[in-house]
Amino acid sequence: MRTQPWKSAIALTAFLAAVMSSGCTSMALSMVVNGGEIVPASYKPVKQLVAYRAEGPVPPKAEYSLVETQKGPFMLERTPEGGFLFQIHWRDEMGDHYAASLKGGGAWEFIVPLDRSKNAVRLDYPHGTYSLVDMDGKKRPVALPSANVVQTLLIPK
Repeated sequence: MRTQPWKSAIALTAFLAAVMSSGCTSMALSMVVNGGEIVPASYKPVKQLVAYRAEGPVPPKAEYSLVETQKGPFMLERTPEGGFLFQIHWRDEMGDHYAASLKGGGAWEFIVPLDRSKNAVRLDYPHGTYSLVDMDGKKRPVALPSANVVQTLLIPK
């Protein structure tokens, strides 16, 4: 039986919260996460660029926004428990992509059109449905040919 795709994102958030409270955050995170950073519920980016409303399977009470940080723009997924910055970034004809993956787990990718007034997309790659491809020194998730990637529409508020 296939689990609902948002459960993997919830599991990632819960796991990262547990790792963060263990005291060995940066080393532990680098061992399990490719391209992301957990942030506390109180996190405030430098600037919110676009806020989105999700239509489709996402973690309960999840909010999405494209934010400016000290390190550049990233996609932020936030729940009442905390948030996650998706930091692998590349640009192509579809727009800006932001991604992260969990070693031995799922991966997530956001595609944000350069015209920020247009809808963005959140892609959920369950474990075993993608491979990490090194392009320009960045390990990007790429769906396998038979993958059932779940798409969620993100509509600018």
